[in-house]
Amino acid sequence: MAKRRKPASNSNLPSLSDIKRNAFKAIREATGAARFEKLSELNRIDEAIGSMYHNLRKLNDEEVFASSEKLPVSIHKRVGEMWMFSYNQPSTKVKYWDAFPCVIIVEIYRDGFLGINLHYLPEKLREALWVQLWNLRNEEDATEDTRLKIGYQLIQEALRFRYAKPCIKRYKYKNMEDSKLIKIPPRDWHAAMYMPMWNFKGKNARNVWMESRQQIARENRSSKK
Repeated sequence: MAKRRKPASNSNLPSLSDIKRNAFKAIREATGAARFEKLSELNRIDEAIGSMYHNLRKLNDEEVFASSEKLPVSIHKRVGEMWMFSYNQPSTKVKYWDAFPCVIIVEIYRDGFLGINLHYLPEKLREALWVQLWNLRNEEDATEDTRLKIGYQLIQEALRFRYAKPCIKRYKYKNMEDSKLIKIPPRDWHAAMYMPMWNFKGKNARNVWMESRQQIARENRSSKK
């Protein structure tokens, strides 16, 4: 079971109906910021989302989609962008998967893409990885054209990205047949990274994160040999 947060006693926090209308806008309003561009703002975002945790966990995929522009699976994508979407079971051989990934695209193929699904890490490791990824952006200020200068080879070879290893997943369009995609604008990347929107099937979040920690530990031992 995922860690539960204690709600803050802040009467200005958005209501569940506000969050359902537009979750990202509600988070921005709760922090008093129109956009997030600096890593120094992470604590403020984390606290706001922590206070909204229970209501955010009540959202289903459709309610998240309702507050954003839904794009077809065939929409043009670029490496280094962040996307959210619904995902069906990849195959019967896959015992567990995230049915609502939050993915940074690493490679693009004709039938899908390879990406880093941030949901496969518990919050502190996810935050540590995100700090490294954010430093790969192609421009200092977050604009609509901001992307991460990232590739599979870099993730595999650089020790500082070892936390990404459990998160690298292959996504195929055929498993998104009933889905629409949400392109997360760079101004909301920090918030999306913290949002508790994982939807693991076949295994609960705590066990998924335990396996991720074990994989990272194995990577650390291998790198020291």
